[in-house]
Amino acid sequence: MFATPPQTFARLRRMTRGIALGWLIALLIACAAPAAAAPVATPSPAATATSAYASVKPDQQASIIAATQGRLPTYRIETTLDPSNPLQPRIEGKVHLDYVNTTGTPLTALPFRLYANNPKANAGSMRLATAAVAGQAVAPALSVADTVATLPLGTTLAPGASLAIDLTYVATVPVDSSSDYGIFSVDKLSGTWALAFWYPVVAGWDPAHGFELDPVSRNGDPIFSTTAFYDVTIRAPASWRLVTSGIEIGRRIAGETQITRFSAGPVRDFNIVADNDFGNVRVEVDGTRIVSWFQPGREGIANAAAKNAAQALRLFNQLFGAYPYVELDLVPVEIYNAAGVEFPQLVYLDARYYSPDRAANEAGGQQREPPDDFNFTIAHEVMHQWWYGLIGNNQYLHAFMDEGLTNYISCQVYFEKEYGPVVGAKMTGSYLVGPYQRMLDRKDDRVVDQPTDAFPQRSDYDTAIYSKAALGFGAIRQAIGDDAFFAALRDYAARERFQVAQPDDLKQAFERASGKNLDALWEKWFESAHRK
Repeated sequence: MFATPPQTFARLRRMTRGIALGWLIALLIACAAPAAAAPVATPSPAATATSAYASVKPDQQASIIAATQGRLPTYRIETTLDPSNPLQPRIEGKVHLDYVNTTGTPLTALPFRLYANNPKANAGSMRLATAAVAGQAVAPALSVADTVATLPLGTTLAPGASLAIDLTYVATVPVDSSSDYGIFSVDKLSGTWALAFWYPVVAGWDPAHGFELDPVSRNGDPIFSTTAFYDVTIRAPASWRLVTSGIEIGRRIAGETQITRFSAGPVRDFNIVADNDFGNVRVEVDGTRIVSWFQPGREGIANAAAKNAAQALRLFNQLFGAYPYVELDLVPVEIYNAAGVEFPQLVYLDARYYSPDRAANEAGGQQREPPDDFNFTIAHEVMHQWWYGLIGNNQYLHAFMDEGLTNYISCQVYFEKEYGPVVGAKMTGSYLVGPYQRMLDRKDDRVVDQPTDAFPQRSDYDTAIYSKAALGFGAIRQAIGDDAFFAALRDYAARERFQVAQPDDLKQAFERASGKNLDALWEKWFESAHRK
């Protein structure tokens, strides 16, 4: 469900956030910076829209309804964000889940992930207060350090059949937490609430593996979830701005409280960011509203983020098929050891990109020459809206399918097509070839297609998944040619949309498009380690 940006590059992920790629910019000083695009204001979605498909672009609703209606679970959530105790912010909520058995196998129990109970979560927690299946109270069985709550269904639920599940829960949100990149945390300085995995969610189902119940990953994405619909009503202070997956479909004020309703779907999860002084700028691309949020005094950076995201979205629409949603939000969040994190229709960008110095430069018209790490991070996270968002994979087992492919496209293809082959080659040399060559020089090559937490160290995971795997996709492109390479990815995106793909699904897409057997090339880059 979620991933980090160019993690591969230890420098970028561990950068002392005021440091940019100055040496790389100097190499490209002759390149002209593209003109900044003025934000285009667009009207808010109609407050009366109540369809489960309200967040889908009108020209894609018919095909998506035909593919998904009645076939996916629907979460109806009412939740309250309570800031009354600043040392222990609190969430209370109730979930009504119309669960559709999409597993293809009969079920007698259903596991939910309670990610806030992750032992690394710096005092965050989640507790189920009540649970009922088809109106009958049940006792959940907790396991995996209380991050899994399994509900007995009291019946055998056949494939395609549905069942009503009701939960009430209470969660506490840690303050200034760096665990799992800080994506479930309240930042004390800015007051921003970053709420990933803030509700009980059904464990991700992998057709080749079953429900994914492994402990929260220590190396990669902490969540794997599968596609559903969301109808979410949030009670929060009236002054807050709420940034979420999906779109707002209704809002009213009751005293000092807002009650705001959102619709999202089909998506893999629902994410919230809340802050009391956010502003935003907007740009429209191919029927999608890009909303770039900012803290006071940082509007210039938000404009740059919107411009970069618009450029990436336009290109990826052309290459891989249209992004189907009416909105994509970019929001600054204090995150750790990553430059950005993707969620459905929502991207976290490291708040350090929005520093006063950068804001002053943007306000003074001092454009950065490409390639720029901010531009790259945004392209990476926008690309994830396809590889992870629309086309899923089990990131616990096959992280290279979304991260490696995303990193190759956002590093090589994006810069090559937007800024020319010289810039594309420099990006590839710096961020893909360089890290992998250093791994080979240490005689420490790793198999790419292995479970995320099988890598002995985080650095091994980073280099294998973000550099070596990306180079593997580059090798496939070189072997089969551009026409077949991009046709394969369009075909893969269309066939696997809203599904959980397997490595062989991706390999077969390349083989169908090219008419070539890629066994040897696939084995070399993804299934073998090479020692000098």
